[in-house]
Amino acid sequence: MLTVLSIFGLYIVGVLAALLVIAWINTHGFGPGGDEIPSALGALSWITVLLIIILFIVYPFILFYDWCHNKFENY
Repeated sequence: MLTVLSIFGLYIVGVLAALLVIAWINTHGFGPGGDEIPSALGALSWITVLLIIILFIVYPFILFYDWCHNKFENY
């Protein structure tokens, strides 16, 4: 179980590092047409991705909580 949690933790750290790199690139406007996007919108692009990732991680726990609540509600 500890191995699974370690791999999951490394995965989350890698995803967060990738999101930070994407945000930095978006806010500094590299490449052709890089000045067309305001820096505030570039920074918000990775926040949306982060929220989606959090929702996908939290949703199974919500289902488990609901299952436990319904199972032990009568006790």
